[in-house]
Amino acid sequence: MDGATVTRTLLAESGPGVKIVAQTAAAVTRYRDGARAAGCVDFLVKPIHSEQVYECLRVHLGAEFEDVLPVTEAEFQAPWEAGQLPLPEELYARLATAAELHSTTALKACLLELRQLGPEPGKLAEQIRQLMCSYDMDGIMRLILRASAPAHSVADPSPAHGCDSP
Repeated sequence: MDGATVTRTLLAESGPGVKIVAQTAAAVTRYRDGARAAGCVDFLVKPIHSEQVYECLRVHLGAEFEDVLPVTEAEFQAPWEAGQLPLPEELYARLATAAELHSTTALKACLLELRQLGPEPGKLAEQIRQLMCSYDMDGIMRLILRASAPAHSVADPSPAHGCDSP
């Protein structure tokens, strides 16, 4: 079923009082008009920011929210400030791509892999998770760029051929 059919079906089966908000990645007027014609009370376009959801809940359900200051990058205590955290190139690329494409699903998969790499990557994973809570993909991208680098670009501190240098 498409979104309009699902909306009509839900509204017919649930009765009055149900409010449906459509969401899509396509900000085309005909989709907005189609959603409203199907019975949606509002329409959100991806990427969806938490403030939009809160406003939608306030307007359509009368919900009230307490403003809380967001956690900023300055509040993070990054243990790798003196250098970068080497990551497998493929994981680094997937993290950057997921943040750029605003894909929380892909980011969550990467977080699991980060945690499996040890305590320092696990701390990075936790910071990314915190930024995901506020859907701060730009902050995630800045954090990834600041805190990590593909493993192949980090200089190998070990001596060549396993021998000590004179």
